[in-house]
Amino acid sequence: MPRQFKENLNHLQKSFTERGADSVDLDVHLYRAGAVKFDVGAEFALYREIGTGDLEPHVQMSWTHETRFLGKTVSANLTGQNCTFSVEGMSPDRSYFSLIVGTRAVFLAESLFLSLDYEGAYGHGYRSNQGSFQVQMNW
Repeated sequence: MPRQFKENLNHLQKSFTERGADSVDLDVHLYRAGAVKFDVGAEFALYREIGTGDLEPHVQMSWTHETRFLGKTVSANLTGQNCTFSVEGMSPDRSYFSLIVGTRAVFLAESLFLSLDYEGAYGHGYRSNQGSFQVQMNW
């Protein structure tokens, strides 16, 4: 099944001072960050009866692009100095491919659930891998 969505991301960091470099402190100015995240992809799921339970494998693939419209740079100055400088923010524009693969098994008249999932994201200079195993029992 095809899927797409758009999400707005916003972040506000108050100004602060970093201390500890002998007599030179760094004043980091108020930082506002904003981005738009676009995601296009597809997801597939199956349902299979196995013995006394059910198996529900699923796959989701998508391409994501995040564009920063605020906060591409952060401004700072050395305390007591009249020179302000800017550096690239911690969240640059990026595009990446993501893959989610997993399965869920249901047993004992829907009182025992087992799930195993992998989630990965791959882009230029960016990689993320996560795995999870869950057990849920209802009584």
